Amino acid sequence: MVDTLLSGQLLAAALVTGALYALTALGLNLVYGTMRLLNVAHGDLVMIGAYVAFWAFSLLSLSPLLGLFAAAGLAALFGLALYHGLFRRMLEGGKAAQRLEANSLLLFFTGKTRAAGDILAEQKMRTEAADAAMLANLDEVKKIGQEIGAALEAGDFAAYGELMHRHWVRKQERSKSVANPRIAEIYEYARANGAAGGKLVGAGGGGFLLFYAPEPNRLRRAMEGKGLRELRFGFDQSGTRIIET
Repeated sequence: MVDTLLSGQLLAAALVTGALYALTALGLNLVYGTMRLLNVAHGDLVMIGAYVAFWAFSLLSLSPLLGLFAAAGLAALFGLALYHGLFRRMLEGGKAAQRLEANSLLLFFTGKTRAAGDILAEQKMRTEAADAAMLANLDEVKKIGQEIGAALEAGDFAAYGELMHRHWVRKQERSKSVANPRIAEIYEYARANGAAGGKLVGAGGGGFLLFYAPEPNRLRRAMEGKGLRELRFGFDQSGTRIIET
């Protein structure tokens, strides 16, 4: 009888301990996966909750069930203070690239390669000839680039997505070779399925489409249905390096 009771207690304790570990691991995954911030305070928050529940029961004779609610509430308040006092500042202080990489920038191969020189030749010729329409287009693209920089520094990703779309529209005006019916179809399909804006990377005509998508998983499913392969990537913060083997 005692052995059976102890076995049941051990099983319950093991399940509770395992659930705590799983909850802590899920919290770490969620925060790092969405914000690229390594928050190692989950264990501390769990311990704060445990101590609150213990002392509420020991000193105040509070019901263990009520103590759990009190502990959860206090831990939540502490976590909220931690977010507003530390993490939010980190997110707003030069972490735009990490947030974009983690959440919203997706790169897809169009299935077609192209020679950039052929596409750029026409643009080069018109620029050197001081074509008024071409120069006005380039000035507008420069202005859009400056606005994109300001939007990223301010953390205004909605504006960034719209500016990407404006850039893509202007880019197509420079040459009919930048896009083709297939690329135009993919782009509009992406816009209808979670992408706020996008562009062809490089000169155009093929290669990779880069999208900003507030709903990245929706866009991934849509592009997969179109047969487009996603290329996962990350931003490098260390610059050019020489690797010797």
